[in-house]
Amino acid sequence: CEQGPWRQMLAIIGDGHSNAGSIAIHKKFGFSVAGQLRSVGYKMGDWRDTLIMQRPLGDGDWTLPE
Repeated sequence: CEQGPWRQMLAIIGDGHSNAGSIAIHKKFGFSVAGQLRSVGYKMGDWRDTLIMQRPLGDGDWTLPE
């Protein structure tokens, strides 16, 4: 992915902050929390949040696109 034209990689994680394993592995690979969508899913009697994580690829937003 780093050699392609892409600048950002996103991870959409269901069950928001209660999905500690997925969050931990994404952080290990350079992702950071970009936002949270609250109560966007309903499962087993509870509303669920979705966490959005983001990781820059290559220069990210530090340089202008060609």
